Amino acid sequence: AFAVVPRPMGSSQSQSQSKPDAGAAAAPPSACPMSADGGAAPSGRAAAAEPPKASGCPVDHSKWSAWAGRSAAAAGGDVFGKTVFPHAPLLASAELWAGRIVPVLHYTMGGITFAADGAVLSASGERIGGLHAAGEVTGGVHGNNRLGGNSLLECTVFGSIVGNKLAAKAAEARRARDAASTAAASAPAAAAVAAPASVASPAAAAADFAAPSDGGGAASEPRAVSASELKAHGGCGEGEPCWVGLYGRVYDFASFLDEHPAGPTSISDLGGADGTVAFEHIHNEAMLSEFDDVLIGRLEA
Repeated sequence: AFAVVPRPMGSSQSQSQSKPDAGAAAAPPSACPMSADGGAAPSGRAAAAEPPKASGCPVDHSKWSAWAGRSAAAAGGDVFGKTVFPHAPLLASAELWAGRIVPVLHYTMGGITFAADGAVLSASGERIGGLHAAGEVTGGVHGNNRLGGNSLLECTVFGSIVGNKLAAKAAEARRARDAASTAAASAPAAAAVAAPASVASPAAAAADFAAPSDGGGAASEPRAVSASELKAHGGCGEGEPCWVGLYGRVYDFASFLDEHPAGPTSISDLGGADGTVAFEHIHNEAMLSEFDDVLIGRLEA
């Protein structure tokens, strides 16, 4: 499709040209028959999108378009259902600018029905286990007409709701696995003979706390980390540890610095200190279940 608009005001085109009454359809632009049977061209809503084929009569497409557009504007609509004509009356003698119009998928209103917590609902309104949705695939958030700018708000709001929900469920499942592993390890049937204290090396005794693997095993008590030790390991430089205190625990985020979506600085700025307050501005404690493998220990009060 093409959009045709008049040349903007202030151009070299004379602005003193008189304009016909927009309330009356203009006469056909030439004496040539405008319809196939030699009669007058149709007017108003019946104005054709293409000029009729009249034998031996050349057609000026620009004049035809201008005349048809003015007729449709005067009638309040055209054959395509258009009812708004901001540039009417359109003069065939005016300088016109034409541009190609192409459809663009800017935003989809979606259609998936979902609950307030992001769970996808079936056609009968029942939750579909393990399936969540957020953003443009969902329907019903904006009603019949989305307000400009609300698509980003929709993604962040419902994306956060779903993300926090799944992170909390993952943390709960991990705690359940750890509890089951601890119970199994303490059962008489699974009790192991403890090695003499002399067998444990000093290095093993001072080893950092590590979370149990999914294969089972009881978790050791997290070792205490003093504020001075935390500060000493907070350099966060190349090849250095990057310890950060969060919710009474200490993590080494050195291996995660380059992977952090917001960049390494927001982590390194908290290196060697308790960053709980800054962390909570954007994240939540449930997210830390993904970092049990870099947990150093508990932060001393």
